[in-house]
Amino acid sequence: IASISKEFTAISILQLVESGKIKLNDTLENHIAGLPNVKNITIHHLLTHTHGLPDVMQSEEFDGISPQDKEQTLNWLRKMKTQSQPGEKYEYGNTAYFVLSVIVERASDKNLKNYIRENLFKPAKMHESFFLTDNDIKDERVVGYNEKGDISSITKFDFHDSQASGTGDIVSTVNDLRKWQKALVNCTLISKSMFADAVAPKYLNDGTQIDRGYGFAHGSFQNQTAIYNSGDLYTHTRHFYLIDQDLSVILNMNGTIEDDGGLASIVFMQILGKLFNQQTSEIFDDVIDLNKL
Repeated sequence: IASISKEFTAISILQLVESGKIKLNDTLENHIAGLPNVKNITIHHLLTHTHGLPDVMQSEEFDGISPQDKEQTLNWLRKMKTQSQPGEKYEYGNTAYFVLSVIVERASDKNLKNYIRENLFKPAKMHESFFLTDNDIKDERVVGYNEKGDISSITKFDFHDSQASGTGDIVSTVNDLRKWQKALVNCTLISKSMFADAVAPKYLNDGTQIDRGYGFAHGSFQNQTAIYNSGDLYTHTRHFYLIDQDLSVILNMNGTIEDDGGLASIVFMQILGKLFNQQTSEIFDDVIDLNKL
């Protein structure tokens, strides 16, 4: 489910906040020494992608094809310079959620995978969810295809699966993702007030609203509040939730889609069209018929 895994990292952090082990306004120096701007970047900034840290994958030393050593990755990040001051700019990326994965491990004294299994998968009864690096993933795991023009080929990536820890390494199903949504809404994992804070829009230092909460993108559909995420790695996944109607739309595809668009967006809008009796929709400046591909 690729970047939808970030939801699980975020909820892990919020659980630790509610248990009193960390605080949203904790600075990085409370948990990880030596990182850029360590005294000013907070957990809030990491959760909302407003931290200003560089993309650690752009480090000259970054070696994506080897198993990840988190301490080594932190050392690469320590040598890099910040791109902006905390809270000044929103820029989506993986660095923050890699750092958050380290904070989860240090605050809980557990490996991130074990923490998520025990504190998220188990209480949510997600029995069909695993990690890319697990050796016991069911045989039915889908192999993704890469679409380029009229050519489809089995996807191959030149990096090690462990490099996606905390940012995109969860393997799941439509059924389990629905269980995930129910567990969030039913306060199985975090309190009602904490979930409300997680899905609320956040703001930059100058008051500009960003379309991002804690682990969730924030938007609207037909004047209703929606949270959503998409993930693209081997396969493509969408997670969309209308809060007021308690309605989830979850889409899994066995193809990776460049620029997060194309067929996935059309199928996704067709589902919403059926639910809301829409016949057409505008996607990428083109009006499409929702009754046919």
